Amino acid sequence: MNYAMRSFIGFSFLPLTITIYLGLFLVMASFIFILYNVMKFVLFGASISDSVTAVFLITFFGGLQFLAISVIGKYIQVIVEETKNRPMYITESTVNR
Repeated sequence: MNYAMRSFIGFSFLPLTITIYLGLFLVMASFIFILYNVMKFVLFGASISDSVTAVFLITFFGGLQFLAISVIGKYIQVIVEETKNRPMYITESTVNR
């Protein structure tokens, strides 16, 4: 199991890509819900619960942090790939070497 997890994390761009999309989803969903509550308050005069506001503000800023960390992770991933010094192509055979 350890080797499978290491191969998934070490040779795949998928986990960092998923975290970027998850961070974007959290930020957008909480932002839309906050806007919905503010518009409901402005248009209809409905009260906004403090606990609901706190939960979605925490979700919003947590999503921002998640997004920022995943972007930094993508930069580190690019640096690691560049330092491996792998060739841009693999030659099958050479002629007249």
